[in-house]
Amino acid sequence: MPNYELKAEQINALSEQVSNASCVVVGDYRGMTADQMDNLRKLSRSENVHIKILKNTLAKRALNGTQFSCLDDVLKGPVMLALAFEEPGSAAKLIKRVMKDVDVLSVKGLSLGDDLLGPEQLTAIAELPNREQALSMLLGNLKAPTTKLAQTLQQTYTKLAYALNAYNDTKAN
Repeated sequence: MPNYELKAEQINALSEQVSNASCVVVGDYRGMTADQMDNLRKLSRSENVHIKILKNTLAKRALNGTQFSCLDDVLKGPVMLALAFEEPGSAAKLIKRVMKDVDVLSVKGLSLGDDLLGPEQLTAIAELPNREQALSMLLGNLKAPTTKLAQTLQQTYTKLAYALNAYNDTKAN
């Protein structure tokens, strides 16, 4: 198989993965040891994050035509793509956690869709709640007014009972 056909297959496969992703983080991995990279890959498998290291030209072609085409500007030098599929913040959480241990790993940019976000936004994206946490927060907020109403009504009946009990005690004496 000629080299250009192989590259075309790689581009199509990566483009399909990127179009299914919910978040892409572009990082600079220069200076990472093989052990650090292995650790990153192991952690990424457990978090359902795909790590891709490839040439910029292939990455640009794969990102072209997807919602992450805005990342073309940060594809300079050696880059690593971290693709999150189920939870948008999972790639950012993984990279942030690894950056604590690996000083040479840095973020060039990230995207949740059509907008390019800078490296300073990594923490904000990493702190996004996952789907279960967001749903539980929503249910808690929906449940709060009815709970407060029930507590208020209960307190009214309790105060009435105390008042009647006190009145009954004064009549008994």
